[in-house]
Amino acid sequence: MASSFYSNSQHIDFDLVLAMDDQGMLQSSHKQLGTQIVTTGLDVVDVRRVVRETHQELNARINSLDEQVAATRNDLLEFSAQAQQTLNIITTQLRELVAYINRGGDNKKGESSSSRYKRRRF
Repeated sequence: MASSFYSNSQHIDFDLVLAMDDQGMLQSSHKQLGTQIVTTGLDVVDVRRVVRETHQELNARINSLDEQVAATRNDLLEFSAQAQQTLNIITTQLRELVAYINRGGDNKKGESSSSRYKRRRF
């Protein structure tokens, strides 16, 4: 049964390596494997650094969005309060206008209400 190791760029067949009689080739393969392990370790460190930086950038964006949402909510609450106040003013003014209209035309002119029903001549 053949044992193998796959790296980023090379395949190492351990049975073939162990079958080698030449110590130099075995040492060379061992050195090459060590280099690949170190390279892989450095790649992992680089990936972790990139992940950490990306995580920090995303957290900064999230914090910025949280601040924008809070500001928008505050603006919406202020707008809502102002709209309610304006609605109250308009309602009061409309109520006064309706009351004025309902008082009658004679009262508006300072005339008595009995003169209102007099027959007009043409």
